[in-house]
Amino acid sequence: MTISYEFDGSVAHLRMDDGKANTIKPEFLDAFYAAMESAERDEAKAFVVWGREGMFSAGFDLKALDLPDPDEVASILQRAGRFILDLWTAPFPTVAAVTGHAVAGGALMAMACDHRIGIEGEFKLGVNETRLGLGMPTWGVVVAESAVPSDRITDVLLFGTIYDPRGAAEAGILHEVEHDRDGLEARVSRFADRCADIPTKTYGVVKRRLRRAARERALDLNATEVGGDFLKPASL
Repeated sequence: MTISYEFDGSVAHLRMDDGKANTIKPEFLDAFYAAMESAERDEAKAFVVWGREGMFSAGFDLKALDLPDPDEVASILQRAGRFILDLWTAPFPTVAAVTGHAVAGGALMAMACDHRIGIEGEFKLGVNETRLGLGMPTWGVVVAESAVPSDRITDVLLFGTIYDPRGAAEAGILHEVEHDRDGLEARVSRFADRCADIPTKTYGVVKRRLRRAARERALDLNATEVGGDFLKPASL
């Protein structure tokens, strides 16, 4: 199973585990949206996104880029961009429990969460689209800018630097790093407790007001920036 959902009475937990790289693809998005809808319906005080041991997510499924129909490729990429923005503006506190590698779209998915806690290890975290010859769409830029301090954004986005967990925390991709899984779970629990006293509906309203303008601008540009010629440098 790629996505599972649990609700413990106050906190919703989404767990990603496809046994591989937890890549973002259409069936992944369907399950993720269903989980977010369940969390909203359950009136969760926090929504925690977990990876599997050693892997948070390697980002978008690159096999989709090899489809023969460029319009289908564009549709998939546009939906993926909307998903990152929807997670970024989800109407409840969100936590990324980064259990391992988080690169490209996986790092952006983590940065779309309000709080990001990683685990120590020989893991790679970063946004390497520039190094892959992919022009980062505005939706990725606004999410990264909301997480990464201005003096580090050049390293993160333009140079596509890949960090270990401690380096990722220094760069702003993560907020905290724990030594092991037990520490990660304890830290997630403490953050969820912190959210318990915050009126969730008010939190959601303020979050969307805070991010609405950037979200709408990114959505307006989504179709033109992530079109069928997305992979052609001349179109950037």
